[in-house]
Amino acid sequence: MTEFGENFEDSPLRSTGPNESIALTESREDSELFISVEPDRTTFMVYGALNLESAQTLSHYLDRFHLYSQPGDSLELEACALTFVDSRTVKLLLDTTNLCKSMGVDFSVRNLDPTLKRTLEICGVTDQLNLKFDALPEG
Repeated sequence: MTEFGENFEDSPLRSTGPNESIALTESREDSELFISVEPDRTTFMVYGALNLESAQTLSHYLDRFHLYSQPGDSLELEACALTFVDSRTVKLLLDTTNLCKSMGVDFSVRNLDPTLKRTLEICGVTDQLNLKFDALPEG
């Protein structure tokens, strides 16, 4: 795995080969963004709040993903550790969904907390998002 830090801006945010993956961590006061890029999918994992500031950071990296994505690519937002969303985040999710559809990229929001899922239901957008939930282990 290749780690990108300060020079990540120069990275194409795309795996360079079948066994190559890259990772990035970006921390903010109330959130942390981890990006994992593998040959078959790119995963954005957010820890904490997605508010105006952190949503702008996420938007920046999503834009970088879209620059290098191709039809058939897969993008996931792993949301199991997401604790807060605001209206900017809801718009970002909708915009990302629409852009990915137009580009032939599969985009899903995974494992959203039930409280945040309810927030999106109140906003009336859950039917526009590809929400996926992993099965919980039994026992």
